[in-house]
Amino acid sequence: MESGALSPGELKRGRKSYYALAFFNVLSFQLITGNIITLYAIRLGAGNSLVGLISSFLYISLFFLFIGRWLVKKFGVVRLMGKFFLIRFALLFPMPLAVFFAAPEKRVIAFAFMILAAAGFNIARGIAIVSDSPIVAHLAGTKDRGIFLSKVQIISQAMAIFSAFLMAFLLGAEAPLWRFAVIISLGIFLGFISTIFIFQLPEPVDALRGAGSKILDSLAKAFSSRNTLIFFSCGFLVHATAAMFGSFLVVYLKQVYAFPDSRLVLYSALANVGALVMAVLSGLTMDRIGAKPLLFGFTFVSLLSIFIAIVSPGISGLPLMVYAGVLFFIWGMGSAGMGNSSLSYFIGLTDSSERVNYGIIYYFIVGLGGTLGSIAGGNSLDFLLNTARLGAPESFRIYFSAIALLIVVILLATRSLENAGAYPIKDAIMFILSPRDMRALTLLRKLDEAETVEEESDLMEELKQVPSELAMDGVMAKIRSPSYQIRAQALEVLMDAPLDAKARRLLVSEVKNNAYTTGSLAARIMGNRAIGEGIPVLRKALHSPDTLLAGESMVALAKLGDLESIGEIEAILRETRNPRLIIHGAKALEKHRKPSSLETLLEKLESRQLPFIRDEIILSLAGLFGYGNWFYPLYVHFLEKVNLGVAELLDEIQEGLKNHRNPHRDILIRLAEAVPKGGKVYRDLVLALLPETNLALDGVDVTSHLERAARRVALDKLPRFRFFLAAMMIYSMLD
Repeated sequence: MESGALSPGELKRGRKSYYALAFFNVLSFQLITGNIITLYAIRLGAGNSLVGLISSFLYISLFFLFIGRWLVKKFGVVRLMGKFFLIRFALLFPMPLAVFFAAPEKRVIAFAFMILAAAGFNIARGIAIVSDSPIVAHLAGTKDRGIFLSKVQIISQAMAIFSAFLMAFLLGAEAPLWRFAVIISLGIFLGFISTIFIFQLPEPVDALRGAGSKILDSLAKAFSSRNTLIFFSCGFLVHATAAMFGSFLVVYLKQVYAFPDSRLVLYSALANVGALVMAVLSGLTMDRIGAKPLLFGFTFVSLLSIFIAIVSPGISGLPLMVYAGVLFFIWGMGSAGMGNSSLSYFIGLTDSSERVNYGIIYYFIVGLGGTLGSIAGGNSLDFLLNTARLGAPESFRIYFSAIALLIVVILLATRSLENAGAYPIKDAIMFILSPRDMRALTLLRKLDEAETVEEESDLMEELKQVPSELAMDGVMAKIRSPSYQIRAQALEVLMDAPLDAKARRLLVSEVKNNAYTTGSLAARIMGNRAIGEGIPVLRKALHSPDTLLAGESMVALAKLGDLESIGEIEAILRETRNPRLIIHGAKALEKHRKPSSLETLLEKLESRQLPFIRDEIILSLAGLFGYGNWFYPLYVHFLEKVNLGVAELLDEIQEGLKNHRNPHRDILIRLAEAVPKGGKVYRDLVLALLPETNLALDGVDVTSHLERAARRVALDKLPRFRFFLAAMMIYSMLD
């Protein structure tokens, strides 16, 4: 646990403030950046190069991180962000004023206002963003980092969607320029509101301590690690390709398909819908499968969207609308996913004392990638369209193909990153594509948020129906619940779920340390799941004062084939009068099927026992000889009504010995009919037939044991035993 870690209450309040900040800041950001500024610039007469320059300020701003690093030691992490958020919205005031210089002869002034406002806004943002990664990492923690980042993304994308519809409504088919100015002014106002919540955030103390170290030392440390070097390279390419594709997607649809402004704004909302889907998916999977597989998966989704754009089909009408919608949706999902999973990987890659310096390095690198991507994108398109004089579709196909190659490089680099606790990429993708695993993740998400025993219990019951490897960490955490009911249900989930080494160790620990509670259930699971490493602790548990644990350990050892424990189980069974130990011991000896166990079970049956215990011993005797399943329904009918059981035996003889000349047929019939009364007639028939049965256990003839048992007065007086013995001999002689 980091020394500056927040208490649960502080974390809850801090996240609540950050969610409010995200709500207003994203709504503001959508109204003052991105597509609205691109459309505003195009309406004022800007070309691709100017659009690219304005877009690049978003990334150029990150070069001012070094000023922020110097100031963070003076102001603190939270106050630095708050102050420069106020400054950045103030510096944006010239942007809406550009509308007053829309006349052709004044456009230079309008463009200057836009450039100055965009530059000032983003420079202040660059200084403030030094605080971003320490604050986010501080609030993300370690346990449910993916859930926190997912909620931030859900709020962000929901507000982005809302703002897109709002802008589409305000802009209409062909809005006058003054409406752009109103929308941008509203964004500035909402931005000032968002700063209120910044000052309510908790200060990440550990991050501030790390701000005093030399950034060159951090740089040398970062690039001495192959994994960190690959990750930063991926970050550079991710943001370069995002700028090259995302910034010009609107331009592509406007120049190739002549989309009106309002429709472009509306369609761009589908990118936010895609990002929203990404956020929900990441929230379910990030904490379970890790950031690396998601980074790979969302990069592949981004590549898919670029392939769709490369096609550039000659369509119109409804097909065109569907094409544009799918393009925006998939790109939004992929690009947002790349950024979100990169951030999660970055947080896991660094500790709290490194995040200021590493954050500066990371944002500088991604800023450089975004800057070069925006500028290179605009200049490349201008070259293809104006210098090479290619048509718009051909120009964009070539341009998008180059971006696709860069995305392929990201995919290859991502595969070589360290897993950092994540599942292998192939396994993670299979999990995501599995409805069962995704259902399990959904239930785990609900389980994390459950607040009562009843809620947790209901969810644990549902988890038992969808066993998944991904659920194991969440389920095993519930084995530490203060509620016995929840602990027991968590163990029951392990009865069918995939078990890794951690789960196996946990089961061994449960048997060793939790007598009278969940130890007995853990012993049962070890037997059912063949966990051989549990044999030593199960042997010790045979003498536990918790008779349920001792009994379950007997059965578990038998299922595990532990021959060394047979003698000890037989000794316990001979000495004990505890019904639970007798029942479990008999079941254990049944599974071993050793000759020595026959006499132990017969002796226990002969001693004074309650009827239901004798029933258990007789069923185990039948199982010992391997005909338990055949015997059970006959025995049930015998206990219901003796004559009914005898009739069942007679039916078995009629069906099983169809040759009426069989020498044993008549004597077996007389034996079955003699069961109710017993006595000398019954005993003589048994003793006459036993030598013909060739009954053996583990290759050893046990006929002599059964002959002695038939002569014992105490056993001969038991109708249950007489029925068992007759049934066994009949079964052994059936055709």
